[in-house]
Amino acid sequence: MRTYLSVDREFVPIEESPVPKNWSGYEGGAVLLVVNGHTVIGPESWDDIEPLWMHLAGLVTAIGKGASYATASFPDQPIPVGIALQADDLVVVVCGRGEDRCRAVADKCTFFEAFCRAGIDAFDHLERLGGGRHAALARQSLVECLDDLYQGEWPNLRTTQCIGVERATASEREAKAFFGVQRLAW
Repeated sequence: MRTYLSVDREFVPIEESPVPKNWSGYEGGAVLLVVNGHTVIGPESWDDIEPLWMHLAGLVTAIGKGASYATASFPDQPIPVGIALQADDLVVVVCGRGEDRCRAVADKCTFFEAFCRAGIDAFDHLERLGGGRHAALARQSLVECLDDLYQGEWPNLRTTQCIGVERATASEREAKAFFGVQRLAW
């Protein structure tokens, strides 16, 4: 995962970005998420970078609190993004709808470690650049998720009930269709 900031209408890696003259809190940027060679989120899905990372961090936090899946939308665009647990060691990551939908499956621990580290790094750079004031809680939630992951305490799928076709509510059926799976968690 990489984070980019829009500088003079070009995406620059956030670690190489100069400090903006006036940080508005709504700086354009992009997140690049490549899972097993599949680009799930790319620069064409750019948005306000700090709120975008706050939404993405919320997905991981929801999973860490026991949800079998979590979805959100980009802050200023109708682009859905989500993460769903599958089996004991896999996650499904999805971004977009219809023909623009990108989907990939990843190893749970590898994905969450990379995701949390990238988010923490992005929040640190946002603070360096003059932003990050509203993102402290999101950053802290990623730190806690990473700590729990290293201690083997997160996410514990054995306490998450499997939601199959026969017992699914309307929102669960919609989520399964979005993720392209038959069951949410195991």
